[in-house]
Amino acid sequence: MACIVKMYGSVAHGTNFSYSGDPSHAISEPHGTSVWLREEAHMRMILGSHAFIAAVQLYADATVVNLKGGSVHPVYMCLLNHEYAEKIKCIKTVAYLPQLDPQKADTLKKLSLYHTSFNILLKL
Repeated sequence: MACIVKMYGSVAHGTNFSYSGDPSHAISEPHGTSVWLREEAHMRMILGSHAFIAAVQLYADATVVNLKGGSVHPVYMCLLNHEYAEKIKCIKTVAYLPQLDPQKADTLKKLSLYHTSFNILLKL
């Protein structure tokens, strides 16, 4: 919560991201929240009616692919401002992370590799 408050620069924004009610009423998609809609409307006032927020999700799972003799984990990308059925149609593979040998690499090394890799992807 502190990083969200820092990012938006106001404690008032931070409370919009907390949810303490019934979990069955929680919003399942970020583009349906009042915060998202308010920020997108504000952006459209500044940049024009064609502007929109494109939230990108990058993720890797336990999938392992043999690519040119080496095992790698694909990194997938999708846009979050689509409903689930539409979102799964447009998932793209954008990179591959090397699979580390569990005998030689501890958890900290794996996390460091993945963190650095995703950081590079976000700068592209």
